[in-house]
Amino acid sequence: MTSATPWLDGQPGVIRHRALARFLAAQRPLYALLDAARDPSILGLLQASDCRHDNLFTDERAASLAAFAPHLVSLTPGAALCDELIPHWGAHWGIYLTAEGSYADLLAHLRELLWPDTPDGPMLWRFYDPRVLRELLPSCDARRAAAFFGPVRAFLCAGRDSGVLLHCTRDADGVVIDARPISALAPG
Repeated sequence: MTSATPWLDGQPGVIRHRALARFLAAQRPLYALLDAARDPSILGLLQASDCRHDNLFTDERAASLAAFAPHLVSLTPGAALCDELIPHWGAHWGIYLTAEGSYADLLAHLRELLWPDTPDGPMLWRFYDPRVLRELLPSCDARRAAAFFGPVRAFLCAGRDSGVLLHCTRDADGVVIDARPISALAPG
């Protein structure tokens, strides 16, 4: 059986796992935006967790679609959920982010991004999929980056190589993407 996260296989993988866990633990406040449609265990992990989480869907079908919806999660320091998510890095379960302001403001902003208007009407936009995010962000000019980021300080996701963390921030010109090998995140 092939691991969904080959960079975790073997001893070097354990070191990278710890480095990623320490790096993410240092990001405050830290949130995850998880796609429950990616794996049936995601919703169960959220429901068993003490971490605050909310479905981004808000209409009358939100509860019935919870197993297929994106969920914002406030990852509290030391929460078991943080450790439970690390082995799924690179499996496209979602993205991490840091933000300014309140949880409610962040949730409202992300919900606004979820259903953009198109010429054919509103369309679900899966920006929380790392494969989508890493293609989108390089195309943002300063105006689009400001609108997309809103209260978000940084988006964090796996690169095409899951052994790489993409640390995405915005500046006066648009988006800055810092690709960091996870093995280099270890102290020293």
